[in-house]
Amino acid sequence: YNASRLSVALAAKLGHPLISLFFHSGKGESRCVNGRMAIINLLCDPSQEDHGELRLAASDECMEGTCDGCTYSFVWRTPKACKLCTADDYTEQFLKCTNKSKTTQYIWKPETRCAGGVVKPENKIE
Repeated sequence: YNASRLSVALAAKLGHPLISLFFHSGKGESRCVNGRMAIINLLCDPSQEDHGELRLAASDECMEGTCDGCTYSFVWRTPKACKLCTADDYTEQFLKCTNKSKTTQYIWKPETRCAGGVVKPENKIE
């Protein structure tokens, strides 16, 4: 069982990178001769509030977050794992023309996964 492989597979399934933290007991025992391990995969999720949500990572092979009872994998969906937003993360989009004025709105680019940082500008009327 390869813990790194599980993190890479999870990142591929979700379609974006993860920050993976590995914690190892280093002390073996009869059931887990190589010790116990916890893997916490931090996933950027700007829609989560505060610190987000931590859950066991279930996969097709390991429904309870572990395949062997020694290594446990978690997914922590949190905006704290996101890069800071920059002006490059949004784009201008023409919205409407009324009474000789033009309204432009700013929208996040579809692939944007960021939190904090630059605040998206308000609509602009010219």
